[in-house]
Amino acid sequence: MDRSLALPLPPEPTLIERAAAALDFGIRSGADAAGTGTGTTGSGSRGPTARPGLLDLDRTVLQAAGVLTPDRLRTRLAEEVRLIKRLLLARLSQNGGPAGKALMLTSALPGEGKTWLAANLAISIANERDLGVVLVDADLARPSLLRLLGVEAPDLPGLSSLLEDAALDAGSCVRDTSIPGLRLLPPGPAHALSTELLTSQRMADLIAEIGRRFPDHVLIFDTAPVLATTLPAALFDHMAEVLFVVEANATRGRDVTESLELLGDPAKVSLVLNKCRHVIGERGAGSRYGYDYESYYGGPRDGRT
Repeated sequence: MDRSLALPLPPEPTLIERAAAALDFGIRSGADAAGTGTGTTGSGSRGPTARPGLLDLDRTVLQAAGVLTPDRLRTRLAEEVRLIKRLLLARLSQNGGPAGKALMLTSALPGEGKTWLAANLAISIANERDLGVVLVDADLARPSLLRLLGVEAPDLPGLSSLLEDAALDAGSCVRDTSIPGLRLLPPGPAHALSTELLTSQRMADLIAEIGRRFPDHVLIFDTAPVLATTLPAALFDHMAEVLFVVEANATRGRDVTESLELLGDPAKVSLVLNKCRHVIGERGAGSRYGYDYESYYGGPRDGRT
């Protein structure tokens, strides 16, 4: 049975359940899943000692892109991402070994919000008390993650470099950032055999190597859309969990169906309905307890959904 979530938190009946009916999927609502985890913190360094080449992420740039920052974690968007995070961490906790912490985000087509969600999910997980994140730009065809985060460093070695050269140390390519708990692995130089690199044994070895180097970190891979390139299908077998982003009122049911068939085992695929809009007067998630997130926290509302 497919596992699904929606952004924002869904009304009753949930938006994703409506999407499921429209797409003719059997999908479990978020209320059927149990999430567990640890507390959060916005400061402190975790994991191995920082290496040279720290990437300074401009929080003004992040906020302009609709990306969470450590000082804006009491907003509606932050709560919506937390819901997804809790369920994913509960799923990942059931998988053993370094590869058991590897998560991939993809979608059917470009522009459906997978990279934006990957960044927000990574920053949310980075604020866990006992976890960090290695966020990997694995869209080797059209990388955009670093640009979303305001990083202009096209010549940085990264994923393709490590896959091409087994002697290269993963620690030399994984970059610390100015956000505690968040590390980035750039895509690396363009490569004509990107799909073949991702399907290789070296890819499996690299996930294990990064997992050993950063044992308390979740590995998040932002990869290409399924119907645009073979990269997601190549990476799929290496992943413990896959988050498939569906754009509300835009992604066609047949595109979702075809994408899931191309990926493979649906048991590790969860759907997220992105860019949802609440209808005024509809009892949404924000009012299920008699208040909404903005009035409860007394803070501004995040406009990106």
